[in-house]
Amino acid sequence: MDGTGLPVVKKETVGRKGKTEGQPAHTREAKLGTVFAQTKWEEKGYAIGDPDSTTYTGAIETAEEFGIRLYVEAWNRGWSRAEKKVVIGVHAGVARMLDGILSGD
Repeated sequence: MDGTGLPVVKKETVGRKGKTEGQPAHTREAKLGTVFAQTKWEEKGYAIGDPDSTTYTGAIETAEEFGIRLYVEAWNRGWSRAEKKVVIGVHAGVARMLDGILSGD
């Protein structure tokens, strides 16, 4: 999972602080996540993702909302049946939130 700033029109940033003190925001963060299965390993032992199992989800929403979105996608794809579960994330807010949800799994 990761996120990046997308330029948006002014009405999308009303009431949001910008990165520069006293300046309005010019972007909104879009978050993207993927869920996939890895069932094979190459000769050096690295897991190979199954391209036919990959689904993506994305949205402009809070880290908490997106974490729930991503967890629901993983759950619907068989998270509860997975032998080994791994979350890889660059987005700290979503990763912390998912860690809280998944640790109770």
